[in-house]
Amino acid sequence: MPVADIDFTGTDGVGRLSDGHYHARLEKVEAKDGREWPLWVWTFASMEPETAGRQGQYTTSLSPKAAVFVRRVIEALGAEVPASMARINTDHYLGRECTILVAQDGTYEGKDGNQYPNYKVQSVFPLVGEQAPAPMSVPAAGVSDRGAVQFTSDSDIPF
Repeated sequence: MPVADIDFTGTDGVGRLSDGHYHARLEKVEAKDGREWPLWVWTFASMEPETAGRQGQYTTSLSPKAAVFVRRVIEALGAEVPASMARINTDHYLGRECTILVAQDGTYEGKDGNQYPNYKVQSVFPLVGEQAPAPMSVPAAGVSDRGAVQFTSDSDIPF
């Protein structure tokens, strides 16, 4: 088994994104417990040459009052959202691209006891210009359109 002393000073892992706008791709969406309503944590990875692979997260609540934030993400990813109840399967959006705005959101204490800046995705926007995807539809609950997002199971979470 190889063993070596290596100085990693000044090196950087894939890591997180810092302040700025990025062309990004949706990598995954995780369901988490919230105080009153479940949360979805959307993880985006930068596609910019200087920051490729670095990630940022955007959290949305599944509270009926917060549905507008889920709508904004879906629309930024190139889908049209109906004005009625719809069943959303986030797997249909994986790999889709958008623009994200990342900003510092406080600090956190590292294992070494030092304070470090904490960054998160503040807003999600559609791509503009040639990179924008063709819009896709999200059917209203119970509606199935050819080529639209299809419902896959009863475990999909409606908002």
